[in-house]
Amino acid sequence: KNLTHPKNAFSVRLHSCPVIARKPNMKYLCGYKILAEIASGGFSTVYKVQETTPPYRYFAAKRFNRLSDFNIFTQEATSLAKVCHIAGTQTFFRAICHKDQLVILTEYIDGTSLKAQVKQHGPMSEAQALHIVLTLGNQIAQVHLSGLLHLDIKPSNILITAERHIILTDFGVASPLSTTRSEVVKTDFCYTAPEKYHGRQSTTSDIYSLGATLFYLLTGTTPFPNSKKSSDAYQMLAHCSQEIELPDTLSEPVQALLRRMLAKQDKERPTTPELLQQLQQCLSSDINTHPITPANPMEKDLPDESTSYATAAKHNIPFAQYRYALTLEEKDPAAAMHWYKEAAQQGFTRAQNNLALLHTERDEPESALHWLQQGAENNNPYCQYNLSRELRKQSRQDNADFWLSRAANQGHERAQNTLAIQLEEDTQFEEAFSLYQQAAYAGLTAAQYNLGLMYESRKTPDTSEADELATFWFQRAAQSGHLRAARKLPTHNEKAPE
Repeated sequence: KNLTHPKNAFSVRLHSCPVIARKPNMKYLCGYKILAEIASGGFSTVYKVQETTPPYRYFAAKRFNRLSDFNIFTQEATSLAKVCHIAGTQTFFRAICHKDQLVILTEYIDGTSLKAQVKQHGPMSEAQALHIVLTLGNQIAQVHLSGLLHLDIKPSNILITAERHIILTDFGVASPLSTTRSEVVKTDFCYTAPEKYHGRQSTTSDIYSLGATLFYLLTGTTPFPNSKKSSDAYQMLAHCSQEIELPDTLSEPVQALLRRMLAKQDKERPTTPELLQQLQQCLSSDINTHPITPANPMEKDLPDESTSYATAAKHNIPFAQYRYALTLEEKDPAAAMHWYKEAAQQGFTRAQNNLALLHTERDEPESALHWLQQGAENNNPYCQYNLSRELRKQSRQDNADFWLSRAANQGHERAQNTLAIQLEEDTQFEEAFSLYQQAAYAGLTAAQYNLGLMYESRKTPDTSEADELATFWFQRAAQSGHLRAARKLPTHNEKAPE
């Protein structure tokens, strides 16, 4: 894949650009003319844009809605650079990070999402749906070979063009294949594999989501539909504990395929090569060539989110136990500690961190240290940072520095700011700048102020816009109540270019 122009370098270097105000009627984004809004969601808005100079190419510009999504932005840019050679993925062009703009530029694809296609035209025939899933299966196999898990496969993230080409998009939550533990669920709960709620992930997590996508293409509904909007907690409980009801009108080979792809236990699902083989077998079997008649989702009263989390907690789902404990901390600390402990004993590290903090409040330092150590060794950055603080109190400096560095490398903003201060004192300015920048974008006001100071004192790698960027970060910190940052503003406003 080449963009026939000197700018076709596939790089994740962060390019500078003019700041464009975030206004509903804005006409330009980072120097590109906005032609239309393509899609919008919780993390970002996607626009069709065009260059303002020859050769006037079109691109898809994904602008992230919050500065605090900086880590997702960098993760997606890095992931796209790894997979853009794969047929059926968007070509990555550039990542733009400047002041309050986080934008990823990819090739513009004139197509519609599979979700929109089904909503407009109804369910697909088995033959049509299986051909699409076979194409996606081959793409996912290549993504896995590139060392990534996609982890957000769903109909709205898959485009189909007028020529019937299938394009897999949105690598915002993609994760290295080597990362087998993850307790953060940022995806659509209607398509998320059950093991994710137990803090695990693997290649078969993508197979499960692909199975849920196939179910949608065939039926026009998600595996656990309801005419009333269900909560995330209800969807999690359903995917973890309820059997999926397959329409009788589906052929036996397709029903067998869906049962394997949507198995509750990840080890019972097919591997990617096995899936591709079973898809080929299905396509050569006696399958339906006409779409089934979509059934109306059942209308039933659903429990609220808190009740669903409570029920899921009793089903021994660590993510639910952790979330349920969060709701109990103020009104019933003893019950919160119980559910944190249930999740912690299953190795759920976010529960281990919160359990340690409760032990600290109760003046039980040995128990607190035990759970912090457990979570830190299981790679939880919050446990690593809190453990470093506890070890520092005990004058165990070397161990404290070790865990501080581990937490900073995993994106803990307070750890990044603390380590950056140490690096700046040791005149390691480039390393300090990188950590301040990450923590500042995450929203830590102290880091925003410190980053402003670095720009002010010309200690940054690029000093061409130092005064302007210093003012920007002082303003961000001042807006959050940082008094020293606020006192910096009059001087810097005098220096700022008109």
